[in-house]
Amino acid sequence: MSVKNSQKVVALLGGTFDPPTIGHFMLAFECINLNLANQVWLIPTGKRTDKQVQTSPGDRLKMTQLFLNDLKKIYPSIKDKILINPIEVENEVTIKTYFLLQKLKQQYPDILFKWIIGSDLANNLDKWVEGQKLKESQDFIIIQRPNYKLKQESLPNKFEYIQDIFQTNISSTQVRQRIQQNLNEEFGIQGVLSQSVIDYIQNNQLYEQLQQDIIKQSNL
Repeated sequence: MSVKNSQKVVALLGGTFDPPTIGHFMLAFECINLNLANQVWLIPTGKRTDKQVQTSPGDRLKMTQLFLNDLKKIYPSIKDKILINPIEVENEVTIKTYFLLQKLKQQYPDILFKWIIGSDLANNLDKWVEGQKLKESQDFIIIQRPNYKLKQESLPNKFEYIQDIFQTNISSTQVRQRIQQNLNEEFGIQGVLSQSVIDYIQNNQLYEQLQQDIIKQSNL
C-alpha cells in the first residue's frame, strides 16, 4: 500500500469539480495519509460534451485553486503534496483518460502515475475508450464505494483496493441542488465548500440560471 522510495508516485484525481467539494479534497488527503502516493494531482476536466456541465473550464479550475489555497492555509504541510494540473483546461476539451495518461507519462517519464477511481466506475472499465489497454498497463487506486462490489472480470492488472478510508458521499450535483434552493446568504453549503469558493460563486453569479429555473418551476 505504501509508496516506493525509489520512484515518485503521483495519484491522479480527475473530475469536473463543478463545484469542487470537501469530498474531493478528503479523498486527496487520504491518498497522502495512507501513503498511497507522494503527491496527488487534481485534474479538472476541459469542456465536456458527454455530460451536462454547468460552468466553464476556467471557472471550475479557479474554484479548485481557491479551495486548495484555503486548505493550505489550514494545513501548510500539504503545500507540495496536493497540486492542480490544468492540462485538460489548457487543452480546452476533455482528454480521454488513456490519452491523458499517455501525455503525462511523456512529460514526466520518471513518475509512476496511479489513477484514482471508485469501485462503481472500476466495474465499467471495459466501456472506457481504450479500456482494455488501461486494464492491462495502468496502475489504479480503487476506492470502495457503498453498495458497489468489484467484479472480478472487470479488474485491471495493477491496482490497490482501498476499503478503510475516510470519505463522504457529497456530490457536486447535490451542492448545485442546494444552491438552487438558495436557503440563505451562504446558499446553505458552509462546510461543504470553502468560503473563497462560496464567495466566487456569489461574485460571478455561477449557477444563477439554475436558481431562476427553480423559481420559474415553483410559480407554475
